[in-house]
Amino acid sequence: MIQMRSTRLLSLLILIGILCGLLVWAGTLESDPARNEFPDENDFAVDYASYVGDRIEVGGTVLATNPVVIEVSPDGRDSIELTLTPFTQPDTLSVGDDIVVYGTLEVDNTIAAINTTARQPWESQYMYLVSFLAGLWTLGRFIRHWRLNTESLSFTPREVD
Repeated sequence: MIQMRSTRLLSLLILIGILCGLLVWAGTLESDPARNEFPDENDFAVDYASYVGDRIEVGGTVLATNPVVIEVSPDGRDSIELTLTPFTQPDTLSVGDDIVVYGTLEVDNTIAAINTTARQPWESQYMYLVSFLAGLWTLGRFIRHWRLNTESLSFTPREVD
């Protein structure tokens, strides 16, 4: 067990450095279908013709439902409208829904959809709200039952009254 304050501080700094290094390294990796990572709108927006016939995965907003047209927004570029073909539209799909599409990129801004997942915009907000509340609850329980010992830079259980 590490007892010295300076050793604990050094260990913490080393772990933070490793975490930051791994985040930078992960950001440099390219799409790889073998790892179920497919090109997205940021990839094919630069050179559409070179990705025609490739499997892609994009997320966007539904603009029309017959045929299904989605709008995707690549980073730093104008939005692109893509038509999904062939696509069996579920009854719950409506304009404004968020949709994730996995399929094959074809000419003329079309995607041969293989799999789609649609959700309404409020579902994402609900997910973030519930996660935020759960994080607050967990933080409250941690603060209530533990305290920071500044002499040893460690957390110790609070005394029970």
